[in-house]
Amino acid sequence: MKTPPIPPSETERLAALRRYGVLDTPAEAAFDALTRLAAHLLKVPIALVSLVDADRQWFKARYGIDVTETPRDVSFCGHAVASERLLIVEDASADDRFADNPLVAGPTGIRFYAGQPLTTPDGHVLGTLCVIDRQPRKLDDEEREMLRLLAAQTMDQLARRRENRLLADREARLKAVLDTAVDVIVTIDERGVIERVNPAAEQMLGYTPEELTGQDVGVLASAPHGDRHAAYVRDYLRTGVSEVVGCSRQVSPWPVERPATDRRPLVTGPKTWAAGATLRPRQVGPSDFWGHRGGADAGTVSAGDCPFKTLVRGPVVVSVWAAKRE
Repeated sequence: MKTPPIPPSETERLAALRRYGVLDTPAEAAFDALTRLAAHLLKVPIALVSLVDADRQWFKARYGIDVTETPRDVSFCGHAVASERLLIVEDASADDRFADNPLVAGPTGIRFYAGQPLTTPDGHVLGTLCVIDRQPRKLDDEEREMLRLLAAQTMDQLARRRENRLLADREARLKAVLDTAVDVIVTIDERGVIERVNPAAEQMLGYTPEELTGQDVGVLASAPHGDRHAAYVRDYLRTGVSEVVGCSRQVSPWPVERPATDRRPLVTGPKTWAAGATLRPRQVGPSDFWGHRGGADAGTVSAGDCPFKTLVRGPVVVSVWAAKRE
């Protein structure tokens, strides 16, 4: 038996595999469906999504067998990973690399194997989508293309799964930041509907999250800006120019400090959230208020012109203002 060679870029390959965060996770319907489909289309009893770890191959999805992993040194998939191309073994019992392999000579009785590499965009092979039979056989060109397409679908599912996991992690970190921030932060979607109100906003503005979530953010704007708020958001999405204003239910100006990092995004991603000012009560004059209408310069404002500052990036507008409900 010939053990699978180790690829020259094994360290980087294993790091790529770890980044997908899929090893030892529960079964998922999308991957199970792909192995069932592969077995059906190629008329084989066994199909696997096999990921090759440092010393084992682990099956994210399996059809036709119960085991969840086997040692890497007896794996067929290890050879496919090393070759970085489709591996077809028509009769393992007649192949010097596999004839005395326990998966061939033992109860499993593998004869036919075909494994299409699962390759990341940067060229690392994580494992294979493979099909197995206990009888020798061949694959014609159409069947090879089917296996290639199914492997591509498997890789798409792995990439989608990774992106969803990263988004969930980012959302959890964002929630922790928002929940502990001293800044007043209200997040809205591209329609201007409030999605989230952090505890500092609840304390400062006097509204509960239940009162504001799902409401148009114009409810926080004093006249005449409430009626114009939808237009402000539309203009921002079209031009990228920020012009959003607002205040609490009963307007009372609140002094704010302007940190040097006021324009720096708090968290970046498909939805970018940012904080524009740190709100701390202190005894200052009116010139220390932010100007309204998204201006960055401090100016004199009245209770009717509730001081307000926004940072807007991407499809989500994040508003931070200096006002409170009395």
